[in-house]
Amino acid sequence: MEKILQRLASFATFDLPLNVGYNLLQLRTIHNEQTAVTSRWTIEGTRRKLIAHYWYRHVFYHFLSLFGIALLIILPFSPYFNLLYLSVLFMMGA
Repeated sequence: MEKILQRLASFATFDLPLNVGYNLLQLRTIHNEQTAVTSRWTIEGTRRKLIAHYWYRHVFYHFLSLFGIALLIILPFSPYFNLLYLSVLFMMGA
């Protein structure tokens, strides 16, 4: 239970992707997976995969969670809610 709360707090403060130990572990993991598939895999390719992992996983999920929490808080109090309103919110989020 404590580990789950610690990971949730780390996600909320967005400090896990900025942790050097976590980044080194991810770098090693990605590099080992890719060298198993391709024998001539470079560290530059691993670096690019790590950057893509940061943007498409950590930043994207963090944005979606903040947007979703705000949406869940605002929607019950909005008297003018309809599907057009929801589509505009999603377009603004995208």
